[in-house]
Amino acid sequence: MLNVEILGGVGEYGRNCFYVETEGRAILLDCGVMNNHEKTSPDLTEAHVAKLDAVFISHSHIDHVGALPLLEQWGYNGQLFMSKMTAQQLKHTYENITIFQPESMGNWLTISDNLSFQWGFSGHVIGSVWYKIRFLEEVIFFSGDYVVDSYLLKATLPTEDDRGYDLAFIDSGHIEKRIKNVEVL
Repeated sequence: MLNVEILGGVGEYGRNCFYVETEGRAILLDCGVMNNHEKTSPDLTEAHVAKLDAVFISHSHIDHVGALPLLEQWGYNGQLFMSKMTAQQLKHTYENITIFQPESMGNWLTISDNLSFQWGFSGHVIGSVWYKIRFLEEVIFFSGDYVVDSYLLKATLPTEDDRGYDLAFIDSGHIEKRIKNVEVL
């Protein structure tokens, strides 16, 4: 059974950070700070970080990556998964970034016997992605800001299979905003 802790991002603008634990193992979905003057961190602790098997980053906006220095400060040296464009947009370089290749989209990428994932484009900003994660016996869908109506950026959907999701996180902070494609172009 999955234990989920929302460490920030629900009902507020920023601090997107979701901690998922099962059987003493954990993953983190985004690690952002609040979009305020203080750059308030998520409710992440060293105890959370000590259990992490992996961190999945959806895109480079500060409300999704701004607290990554906390992970480094607390000794996290596990993998930080993100797209190449997201990694290039970060203001800080992390030695433990794992970049997946464009040709791997839609394929299951194995991290360990207990963890694998697929990814696709979320259409929010250049390099933004969603994840379909197999974590032990559970399947999780995660997207930080999904946009379907942009002429300029790709948005893809996960491939269908016989198995549904045990848990889904879909950041809809921009759902009320419609892209005015003519103005963008």
